[in-house]
This record gives sequence, C-alpha cells and structure tokens, in this order.
Amino acid sequence: MNNKSSHNGKTHHWTIVLIKRLILFGSWGYVLYRFIGPESINFSTFSFQKDTPSFLLYTTALLCLMGINWSLESLKWKISLSGFHQISFFKSVLGIILGLSVAIFTPNRSGEYIGRIWVLPKHTHIKAIAATIFASMNQLSVTFFCGIIALMVWQQNHTIPFIFDNEKSIKWIVIGGFFIIIVSLMALLLFKKKQLPEIKKHILTFIDVFFSYSFKKIFSIWGLSFIRYQIFVFQYWILLHFFNAPIPIFELYSGLGIMYLTMALLPILTFAEPAVRTALSLLFLGVFTTNEAGIISASIALWIINLVIPSLIGSILLNTQKSTNNA
Repeated sequence: MNNKSSHNGKTHHWTIVLIKRLILFGSWGYVLYRFIGPESINFSTFSFQKDTPSFLLYTTALLCLMGINWSLESLKWKISLSGFHQISFFKSVLGIILGLSVAIFTPNRSGEYIGRIWVLPKHTHIKAIAATIFASMNQLSVTFFCGIIALMVWQQNHTIPFIFDNEKSIKWIVIGGFFIIIVSLMALLLFKKKQLPEIKKHILTFIDVFFSYSFKKIFSIWGLSFIRYQIFVFQYWILLHFFNAPIPIFELYSGLGIMYLTMALLPILTFAEPAVRTALSLLFLGVFTTNEAGIISASIALWIINLVIPSLIGSILLNTQKSTNNA
C-alpha cells in the first residue's frame, strides 16, 4: 500500500513538473515565433520619440500603468475569492501572473483559469474557477457598456466599416445555438450515469458562487473593471503619442471602444491575436490619423507590455513554485 502511495506521489510530482515545463516552453516558444517566425512582427514600422527624456518618461509611465493594471486585476480576483477563501494580495498577484503565462498561448486566453488556481488549495479550485469567470464577466460587461456607447457616438459622424445583416445574423445565431445544444447533449451522453451527480455538483457550485456576491462586492468588482478599462485607453493614448500618431482622447475612446467590443465578440486564436488587434486598430483608429505605422506600433507595443512581459515573468515564476494542490 505504501509502495503504491509512493508511486502515485512520484507520478503526481513528475506530472506537475512536466506541466510547468510545457507552460514555460509554450510561453517562450509562442513569443519567439511571433518575433522571429515566418509571420513575425515587422519592427521596421516602428518610429518613436527618440530623445532620452521623452523615451524614459513614456517608458516609465507605461510600465507603471502595467503594474497598476495587473494590481487592480489582482485586487478584483482577491475580492471575488473572499467569500470562500482568503488570499493575500501578494498571492493574488502571483496567481494573476501565473495565469497569464498559460493565457498567452491558449485560445481567447482560456488557459488563464488553470494558471491562477495553481496558487490555491485543491478543494477551492471549482469555486475559484467560478469566481474567476464571474470577475471576467464583469470586465466583459464594462467592454460591452463602453463599446455600445462608443458605437452610438461613432455613428454620429462615421459609418461602420462593416455591414451588419440582421437576417443573416439571426440565422447564424439560431444555427449556432442548435449546434451548441446538440454538442452539449452528446457530451452528456458520453458520461456514465455515476459521473452525472459529479457534474451536477459542479454546476450547483457555480450557481452558489455566482449568487453569493453582495451588491457591495459586485459594485467593487465592476468598479475595478471599469478603472482597468480606462487604463487600457490611457496606455493606448500614451503609445500613440510615443509613436508620433496622436489622436484626441474623445475620438480615441470612440475608436477603441468599438475595437475592444469587436475583439470581445470574436473567437480569436492566440496565434492570430496580434494580427487581429493590429487590423482592428487600423480599421477604427486609421480614421483619425494617417500615420498607420504609428497605429501598428502602438498596438503591438501594448500587446508586448500588457501580455508578453507579464506572461514570460509568470512562466519563470511558475517553475519556481511548489504546487498547493494537496493543501
């Protein structure tokens, strides 16, 4: 019995080590692919403020805003977990950074949940995933709220650069809905009956977590999400000035609002995210400036600052962490 337990323990240990190494190589491999691969980022378009004082000022401001951004996300996650598990701010920051190390090479950053729960004990994982989804939904609601306002403002002076066909859209929504229902039913049939109670238990756990938040907590999480959104806009504004493509803040807010809304609606594969982000920024910000190289540079730089740098740091930190799964 002891030998079997020892064998299982060793297997578990090496599985965790393997996962950590895969995440490390996945993060760094993806970044290297984007920088030196066949479809790498074209840095020849970069043109920026080259005098030393301006460069230092812009760089310091952007790095400080990156820190504030992820600190707010850490506080938001800490609040979302507080109903069932108390976590320190430092550990919350660590969870966010570890989550980014997985998010960078997974579709729509879906792997972020896996990375975050690494710092939590095993018995909290299901609730933690539910809490993380709840916090993400609040951030998404801010994106929709600001995006709809931006869309209404945009329509006053500009045409939407794509055609929205109501009849076709409704048809595809119905087809998509039926497809999701059929796939869900088939997935349920594949489970054995003895597994259904476990699935039901997890669903009920999600519902319990979602309905456990007080109005004060919801307001705090939504408020932090709203502040983070403003930081994204402010970072873009700074970068556009840095790359000699200034856009007035009101017009920028309108263009970015629609861009972020569009990105939220698209099922973007991680490998395509920089390209999609760049294309959309040209589409919605190119209306306000002729410096397309500046827009491209700002878009890529923001991706590097907000995602690439923290995710690479996270991949290194992950490989120095001991698992809390058994806690």
